[in-house]
Amino acid sequence: MKSLIISLLAFGLLSGPVSSFAAKEKVEKPVAKEKVKKAESKKKPTAKKPAPEVGPLALSGKVSKKETKGKDGKIYKYYSLTTAEGKTVRLTKSALGKKSKVNLDDLVDSRVSIAGQGYESGTGKKKRVILKKIETIEKADSAG
Repeated sequence: MKSLIISLLAFGLLSGPVSSFAAKEKVEKPVAKEKVKKAESKKKPTAKKPAPEVGPLALSGKVSKKETKGKDGKIYKYYSLTTAEGKTVRLTKSALGKKSKVNLDDLVDSRVSIAGQGYESGTGKKKRVILKKIETIEKADSAG
């Protein structure tokens, strides 16, 4: 019985300094994190490119469709307009709008004229036209 009491007393005396030492480490860790946060805040913020100006566009050409199989096994459809100059403009469903009733499958392999909003992006060989909003899309006369 004496040995049990002595061991409990020894355990109590040893646990006090150990717990106070552990408490000091916990206090010191947030101080180190604050120093790291201050160092990160001194970095210069990176400047983002300004958004390009969207202007009116009028395009005409032939609509084409491309289907590709993705890594996930799904088949994705891409529609594009090829102009007489050889430029390819991507036709997206987001540019048509959510309430649009235009079916791009009906326009494949036909000549169309498109009026909308967009801009030119890139330089040199990578220069391309991006349509942000398609206002009207009409089939051209089949005689022409």
